[in-house]
Amino acid sequence: MIYQKALARVKELVGKHFSDQLNPNRIYHNLQHTEEVVGRAVQIASSYRLDSKGLFIIQTAAWFHDTGYADDPLHPEKRSARLSEKLLTEISVDPETIKSIRNCILASALPQKPQNLMEEIVCDATMFHLGSDDFFERSKLMRKELSLLTGKKVSKEEWKRRNIELLQNHRFKTEYGRKLYESQQKLNLETLLGKVAPESLAKPLDEPVGSSSNSPAPDSPAGAPGGAENAPALKKHASKNEPNTASPEVKRPSRGIETMFRISSNNHQALSQMADSKAHIMITVNSIIISVLLSVLFRSLDKETHLAIPVAILLIINVVTIVFSILATRPNIPSGKFSSEDLSEQRVNLLFFGNFYKMQLQDFSDGMTRLMEDRNFLYSSLIKNLHQQGLVLGKKYRLLRISYNVFMYGLVVSLIAFGIAILIKVYF
Repeated sequence: MIYQKALARVKELVGKHFSDQLNPNRIYHNLQHTEEVVGRAVQIASSYRLDSKGLFIIQTAAWFHDTGYADDPLHPEKRSARLSEKLLTEISVDPETIKSIRNCILASALPQKPQNLMEEIVCDATMFHLGSDDFFERSKLMRKELSLLTGKKVSKEEWKRRNIELLQNHRFKTEYGRKLYESQQKLNLETLLGKVAPESLAKPLDEPVGSSSNSPAPDSPAGAPGGAENAPALKKHASKNEPNTASPEVKRPSRGIETMFRISSNNHQALSQMADSKAHIMITVNSIIISVLLSVLFRSLDKETHLAIPVAILLIINVVTIVFSILATRPNIPSGKFSSEDLSEQRVNLLFFGNFYKMQLQDFSDGMTRLMEDRNFLYSSLIKNLHQQGLVLGKKYRLLRISYNVFMYGLVVSLIAFGIAILIKVYF
């Protein structure tokens, strides 16, 4: 079974389900949240050596996990499992795989009781909000959603009690999940219990780019379904122990800034892939023309001598076009090392493999540790990374444009040359 193709079909089916069952009351457990859960599942699964089938099961279970929420917000897993079984059967997924996916979904129901690693990964992915720094904001949305879907209002006191109970009793199942979320989960619990001031919730940037930087007030619970009034956001400050910071209190960039970095990087990657695809088209087309010239026209040149010049022109144009297309896709790799001076002066971009692929693991690890501990260094590296991607794209598209221009104008010139040669042969 081709799992990538099946996964693309699953994504399409789930997207169609959410669009067909569009409910304005689903302000939290919607397609956007589902994509977040899938992302967290992939993040956790990447730490374990799973085969393609295992990865497919985990991602598919994450995609289907919230599909049944609108029908039964208190116990959605059973409906989600039934829907997954129905839709996966329609796209010819084998029964054994469907059963594993169904078990992963059902295992995520509270209290969670996973029986294997795949189920543990799905369980941790579905509960990642307990260990997120925007826990209180998510809680408000879940509380309001629950009230809208059930028609029953849950008081703040009751919601807070539920969340304290959930935070106290829940344990992430995988070792990597505990590493990612457990410390923040404890902080969230202590905040609800009133042991920690909300401002102390700031922590180093240890979540994927795009995670929220603001959290609502701690009187809004957030563990089980529910949530919603938009309370004022809490101020968050970076750790006072961070090196190379001008001030002991450095505000963490907002979600919009981090989203900007992620979207810009994704756009650059997409543009790079488009450039490579266009260059491949040019190389293929001109290679075909050259093969035709060599196999057909060259054999006739001894009899059709008047075509020699047009054929030579066309051949030169094809070769020049191919050369510029290859230059557009040819990789340019830096030295692969950086010095301690480059690191101390923050001149190196550790986010690009070309700057460290020749380094020893320990040296690279020390550099990355410093990058993660220094927020200014981290965001300056992200800026450098975007700039370097832009420079590479500029070079690619400049060479690609030359390639297309040579082919376009050269083709016209060669056709004119062929026409003139034929006319000379006919009339002279």
